[in-house]
Amino acid sequence: MTCYALYQAGVSIRHGDSVTANRMFRNRIYAQGFTILAMLAGSVYYEAERVRRKEFEGVVAEKKGKEKNEAWIRELEARDREDKEWRVRMGKVKAAQAEGAEKEKEKAKEEEVVNEKSGGILAAVNKLVPKAKKRKNDGQDGEKEKQEAGGIFSAAKKELVGTEKEKKDGVEVAVEPAKTQPAEHQVI
Repeated sequence: MTCYALYQAGVSIRHGDSVTANRMFRNRIYAQGFTILAMLAGSVYYEAERVRRKEFEGVVAEKKGKEKNEAWIRELEARDREDKEWRVRMGKVKAAQAEGAEKEKEKAKEEEVVNEKSGGILAAVNKLVPKAKKRKNDGQDGEKEKQEAGGIFSAAKKELVGTEKEKKDGVEVAVEPAKTQPAEHQVI
């Protein structure tokens, strides 16, 4: 409106009509006043709108903050629950490992007891041949042990290679042994 009033005032001045030109200048001032009033009314109106908008944004931000906080708490609780479950599982695994080790020890003890009671081949050999770990001499006793062990084996060999006796008609008769290899080549 202000622009229209200025345009009409300019046209009136060219035509030399001062009354219309003054009236248009007044209209221009009224239009500028109206524009200023409209700006003030708009600022008051939009100030209230801005306040409501800020309140709304504050509520939305608070709601999002609460949701985020609750999600964070749920995540922490889930992690805590997982951590506790993991610790329980690890405790069970460690207990199972300890139990397994204990069972293995018991089994080894039982086998040892069975071996000692049964008097198996290993026990007999262990009784015949002394352990070298027990002796810490400078090797003199070791030579004696070898000679003694050799004596045991040679006695057994003599028994096997010696004369065979056979019963014929209730009488024991010496039978010539089969030809064998010399003693140094025999395998025992």
